[in-house]
Amino acid sequence: MKTTFKFFESKRHCNVWYNDKQFLKSKMWSVLEWKEARPDQKRLNGDNPLTVEAESLEDAYQQYVEHLKVVRVIAKQKKEEREALRQAKLNELLSMSVIPVTIENLSLIINHLNTKNWGSWDLPKMSIGYAAHQYDCDGLQVTTITLDKPIKYGDRMVRKFKSGHRSGYLLNYELI
Repeated sequence: MKTTFKFFESKRHCNVWYNDKQFLKSKMWSVLEWKEARPDQKRLNGDNPLTVEAESLEDAYQQYVEHLKVVRVIAKQKKEEREALRQAKLNELLSMSVIPVTIENLSLIINHLNTKNWGSWDLPKMSIGYAAHQYDCDGLQVTTITLDKPIKYGDRMVRKFKSGHRSGYLLNYELI
């Protein structure tokens, strides 16, 4: 007889509800068995459970794992498509003699510069003069661009932008 299982994600556990009980299995230790949730652990995690019809909990779990593999492959493909599109836009910008200064273009340029060591930079010419710098903020590389003239960013006029973020550093710069 098939039973309905509802799987939910949390940071540490795979949660499943069936027969009005919640069971947990650690994500970190795949050898651990399913255990019934304590009263203080009982809660729904997430808005969209994966509902599976199966003979047993282990069969349902295998279907759930297969579903996660498909979801991860799709997410990876979407990420690769976004990266290819971003790289194409960046290549188009870098081929221009003068790059127009827009928030999107600044974001592409500053993130491109952040992937390189400042010593290997070949700074592109932009329609507004600028200075670019790179900092090590407790192990996180952050690149900044300071424009000669402010541009509209949201509802304000801003000159200083940064890529990367570390709390307490470069507070006068806007994260882009």
